[in-house]
Amino acid sequence: MTSNPRIQLAVSQCLLGEKVRYDGREKANRFFLDQISPYVTPVPICPEVEIGLTVPRDPIQLVISNNKPAAVLVKNPKKDFTFPLAQHVMQRQSDLDSVCGYIFKARSPSCGLGSTPVCDSSKTADGIFCAEVKKRYPYMSVIDEAGLENNEQRDHFFENVFFYFDWIYHRAVFYEKMVTRYMMITEHSISEFLTYTIEQQVECFFNAANKFKPVRMRVQALIDGIKQNPEYFEGKSDALLASLYEQNEVMLVERQISVVEFLSAINRSHQSLSYSMLERRLRSLN
Repeated sequence: MTSNPRIQLAVSQCLLGEKVRYDGREKANRFFLDQISPYVTPVPICPEVEIGLTVPRDPIQLVISNNKPAAVLVKNPKKDFTFPLAQHVMQRQSDLDSVCGYIFKARSPSCGLGSTPVCDSSKTADGIFCAEVKKRYPYMSVIDEAGLENNEQRDHFFENVFFYFDWIYHRAVFYEKMVTRYMMITEHSISEFLTYTIEQQVECFFNAANKFKPVRMRVQALIDGIKQNPEYFEGKSDALLASLYEQNEVMLVERQISVVEFLSAINRSHQSLSYSMLERRLRSLN
């Protein structure tokens, strides 16, 4: 791995405008294509096509088989594609080992992120390929195109992309920042966290990071963590809090203003905070 690589994101191929869906159509996501793709390297993946299904093709759906979701042909449920879709994660391992996040296609029987309808049920589930990706890469940041439309979910996704980027490519930097970052994403004791082995700390960190937490709560958690653990910061807690004030982040919490008002005061626009942060960070990495 290079010392300063361009961030790679796996993306469901239909979201990039490729006509790989069962009906021969594409589902291009303009937000990703216009606002994000210039700063990252997309890694397109369509597991259904890659396991040999044609375009167009008869659709597949999720059903419950042996108490687990299975992907079968709508017209002929005896044709089961569960195993090849799950195994395809291993075929893409070299790519998945290098990406820092995954943008899935919502409601897809192969790629849905908890949103795919299960036939003859009111329940939804992960698509088969998506579920296997999450199982094999539990620390990876994941989202679907519906989540990209939500400012808070998008912020959370990209924050975790940067965490995961440091974990893969800059391990020393990740360890250096891990405790401070941990304070932003959990209410658990820092003292207890510091007694864990490094492997336990990493697992605990990513388990907390992958749970959605709005920016207001993350900033407040960091302020509280700095105030409550001055000994950890070796007398630098006042300077850290002053730095936060200078960056206007504390204003969001202490003045109790809305996120939109906060962003407008800083940028004179209604852009997502993390998008402007994302743009600066990605420019510095390219």
